[in-house]
Amino acid sequence: IANSSGPARPRNIGISKSVGEYICFLDSDDLWCPNYLESILRHCESYDFLCTGAYLVRGPVKTKIIPRLKQKFPESILLKGNPIFTSSVTIRKDVIIQNKLSFNENKDLSSVEDLELWLRLFLTQKIRFKLLREALIYYKVDSESLSHKDCEGYIDKHKKLFKIFEGSINIGKHEYYNYLKYILAVILLKNNKIIQGISQVF
Repeated sequence: IANSSGPARPRNIGISKSVGEYICFLDSDDLWCPNYLESILRHCESYDFLCTGAYLVRGPVKTKIIPRLKQKFPESILLKGNPIFTSSVTIRKDVIIQNKLSFNENKDLSSVEDLELWLRLFLTQKIRFKLLREALIYYKVDSESLSHKDCEGYIDKHKKLFKIFEGSINIGKHEYYNYLKYILAVILLKNNKIIQGISQVF
């Protein structure tokens, strides 16, 4: 696949060629737990969008992460720097097609294209959303990934993302600056291999 915009284009091609009722994502460096599909299928008929917790893996270190989304929604997923692991997401295909949605292939949003799509989706219509409070995927934390190669560039992308949605979601300046500090803290934790601390910021 000709790809100059990170994972967005391959994901969009996959969505366009899919024939099933549901779409599940799995990035090449992540893994589903053996019971992932079984656990998801129990809830598919009742929800449009499902996601789960994850085991963050770096070398021999494995840390269980269950995102907390108790704040106002969808503001909370922006303020938490995208606590939704894309490889944990299962979504009804018709929700994407009917709303004419896709991952943004603009390279300026590469590495935050998933969060951008989730926000557009949740703002487009009332989505039946469920977070399964189980770790059902293995998410590889890699300092060479798009999210962590360039700390300043990654924060700049989140600033651009905030600008896109600042008129649609209710976030004050104080929350915004705390959000940027949060993003920086997560990047530093991951780049310095302090995996244990990540569970405290989700």
